[in-house]
Amino acid sequence: MRNILEKSMPISLDEFIQIDDKIYKDIDIEIQKGFKRLPSLLIGKKDNGERYWIEKGEAKVDWEVIPLTDSVYGDPDFYSYRPWNRFTNFFPKLKKFVESLPTKGLGRASILKVKAGHESIPHIDPQFLPLAAPIEKYDRILNICFGTIKPLYVLEPRLKTKHYFNGRMNWLDVSDWHGVESSNEDTYTLKLDVLLDDSIRQTIKEKYNV
Repeated sequence: MRNILEKSMPISLDEFIQIDDKIYKDIDIEIQKGFKRLPSLLIGKKDNGERYWIEKGEAKVDWEVIPLTDSVYGDPDFYSYRPWNRFTNFFPKLKKFVESLPTKGLGRASILKVKAGHESIPHIDPQFLPLAAPIEKYDRILNICFGTIKPLYVLEPRLKTKHYFNGRMNWLDVSDWHGVESSNEDTYTLKLDVLLDDSIRQTIKEKYNV
């Protein structure tokens, strides 16, 4: 396993990017309706720990996904521009929200659902496994909760210590160990592969030295 950043820590961006609670609630309602109307992709896990797209009944489902841009699972190219796909037509409020964020371009975008009582065990994303192709550009991703805030954390494996995020808009290092504890409710998250605008990126660097 390889963590390619010098410092990995839970950083929530709510203090830098302030969004009205009503916007989060409206988008959460839109997302829940979308999952009822659209077929979601399923991600499971092989015996060796590798995650991949599965068919219903093939393996235990870790989470459900609706992709909003087209990409291959595990693609090492995080930030190259990808157009919105046809599923985005069901999420106009979410699309408007994303396009208003202080970020650069649009890489991969997808909505993740973790069912109540389920967890996502600690893992590193497949782009950073030992035999994966080299990553040319990487500076974390956005992981955004709209309804119930899921218990997202990064893990220090040797100490078995979890460090939790404390906001809705989280800047997550997927090259390091991370996971989600189970919740009493279904949780929905937008996973967004984008770079932050230079001004916000500089502010974070000054505060957290990353």
